[in-house]
Amino acid sequence: MGEGQSCDDSSDSRSSSPPSPSSSSAGPDIASHAETEILQGIQEFLAEHPEFGSATTTESVPDWAQGKRQRVRFTNGRNLLFYLKDGKVVTVYEWSDTEGRKKIFGGAYTAEYARDVDRQSEGELPDYTVIKAINLLAGGKNADILVPRFSANTPRATRKKVAFAILKKEGLRSLSMYSTREAYKADYSSSFAEEHPEASNGFLGSISMHSGEFSD
Repeated sequence: MGEGQSCDDSSDSRSSSPPSPSSSSAGPDIASHAETEILQGIQEFLAEHPEFGSATTTESVPDWAQGKRQRVRFTNGRNLLFYLKDGKVVTVYEWSDTEGRKKIFGGAYTAEYARDVDRQSEGELPDYTVIKAINLLAGGKNADILVPRFSANTPRATRKKVAFAILKKEGLRSLSMYSTREAYKADYSSSFAEEHPEASNGFLGSISMHSGEFSD
């Protein structure tokens, strides 16, 4: 739906995706009241995504057409609005006084896709090596992953599924995948990339847990 669409309760009940809150409704002025307990679906989501921080207080807000909503505030100052469908978090918006609201989770990473990732995680993953992992200032880790069995010709859908499965298995916030160490070196060294122009062919793609977007 459009960026400016309201989260009014009169939304068509046939809508299949969370309406994007207006800049005013995403902020502190949204009709709400304090609660004492985080919804179970949000608790499960935060258990899988510790990079969001530790929750302190919650506020209930009117339900959207496909499920519940709840605002959660965190010890790190974050103010997040969660949309749930069938008890699972499908979209998260963040509000700040300086930047307004922005979508930080949702889109491609729906509850249905999460279940698909679970099935992939339970299956056999190709052999892979964590080349390097670093702690991010915002929390969580980013890693560079070597998957020698794959190539740029491996179907994109397969690379995306495996990337998400590794992301979840390793507890990462984001990752980049390579089929060769030369491709990894070329991604970080412009001089190496110039000397070995074919090395970049070994780049398999990158993915972020927050956006659910896979880039290759």
